Amino acid sequence: MLPRLTLSYRIDSSWMFRVTYAKGIRRASLYESVNTFTINDGLSASPDAALAQHLPTRLQNLETGIRYHTGTVMFDLSAFGQHVYNISRPGVLQRVYNPVLQDSFWLYGYANTPGLSQQTWGAQSNFHWDTGSFPISMGDKGERKARVRLESYIQYARGSERYGAKRFDDVLNMPRWTTQFRLQIQGEKTHLMFASNRQTGVKSKALAYQDVYQRSDSEQSYPKFRSWDFMFRYYMNNHFLLYCHVLNVFNRHYAGLDATGTPDDLGYNPQQGRIVRFGVNYNMN
Repeated sequence: MLPRLTLSYRIDSSWMFRVTYAKGIRRASLYESVNTFTINDGLSASPDAALAQHLPTRLQNLETGIRYHTGTVMFDLSAFGQHVYNISRPGVLQRVYNPVLQDSFWLYGYANTPGLSQQTWGAQSNFHWDTGSFPISMGDKGERKARVRLESYIQYARGSERYGAKRFDDVLNMPRWTTQFRLQIQGEKTHLMFASNRQTGVKSKALAYQDVYQRSDSEQSYPKFRSWDFMFRYYMNNHFLLYCHVLNVFNRHYAGLDATGTPDDLGYNPQQGRIVRFGVNYNMN
């Protein structure tokens, strides 16, 4: 039985309180199973011999939050905690003892980190402000309608993680602070958008596999970064639209997530730099 329970209480027409609890389970995938081998006397056994070594991954999650919502403003604040048990990790080479056969063998591929593998806790907030359409005086040209929308997201997260016997006081690849911001200004024929994404530095997943693969060139951490995006649209009429999109305006270079934790991982996984798009859309409706 995997319960998922949510309790919400509406304090009044603007405020609402909620609590959510959930449990989940994930069994070893076919890929993990066929890529895990037991090795005895220098010979690789059938992958099926390792299936019994995989325990299902179990998750427990608890979240509580409060929301305020009116016609123009929405604010949501929540706190969360999550525990994950028996995560199946790649790149494992370990000696396993079989009490029935009174012999030991090597297990390579995927294996469970016993017990509590990962715990995460933190808080996050969402804020939306939408003015709706409002008139702006243009002097002799009369009035024009405009609309302003502002959105922001902030998350603070902490945790710990285990890879076999190793324990880290952070969840690898997870920033402690993540902030996102977007401002949109829309007129009758124009639409402007500015957006920003920022995250603090993270520890690399290569830390968990450095000893196994003896890779001295692996990055141990990645620095913080911020990127900006810009968009401009001009509606010529009901059918034609001119646009300009610029992603990563200041051409910031930063690393992406580590892939699998295998010897084939990139030492540094660079993400896209500045991308500029100009174009015309035609709508037949």
